[in-house]
Amino acid sequence: MNSQPESQRAAPEEQALAWLSATELLNAFKKRRLSPLDVTEAILERIESLDPVLNAYALVDREGALVAASQAE
Repeated sequence: MNSQPESQRAAPEEQALAWLSATELLNAFKKRRLSPLDVTEAILERIESLDPVLNAYALVDREGALVAASQAE
């Protein structure tokens, strides 16, 4: 059973993306099943939902990450 409130839980798709290896992500990018921007947005949403409980990040550069992901497309 998950002890986190439902509002703080990451969506299943976000959870799945978080566990993909770099090789799996690269293959998905090459096959155009995923885009760098989609993955970055999902990971940022996961950070937003989990960090209030984990307090693992001192700084998250959301805008910088999104710009870098857009440039990688």
